Amino acid sequence: MNQVEQVDLMQTQILGLKELAQMVAVIDTCASRGTFKAEEFSTIGRLREIIIAESQTQAQIRQAAQQQEATQEEVNLDGGMTEGNETSEPAVDAREKLKRSKGKK
Repeated sequence: MNQVEQVDLMQTQILGLKELAQMVAVIDTCASRGTFKAEEFSTIGRLREIIIAESQTQAQIRQAAQQQEATQEEVNLDGGMTEGNETSEPAVDAREKLKRSKGKK
């Protein structure tokens, strides 16, 4: 999955990780209070597992996006690779620039 698809998935999500966790908590609370009939347990259990799986998927997507951003920042800082109208010249130490300017005089 490329970065654009990941961003699209994050932008179109209706429920975030917090809401999904709250839904699981509601199911657990209801189950502990005897809200569900015995014949409903399998349906409620499947729903609970789906919600947990979705929250894990969203967490993995977010983590992958954060790692990709961190990697991109490292490339920009270390390798001089940039986006947009910025220079693509590798970063040069200030001391190196000073040496170069003294050598040209």
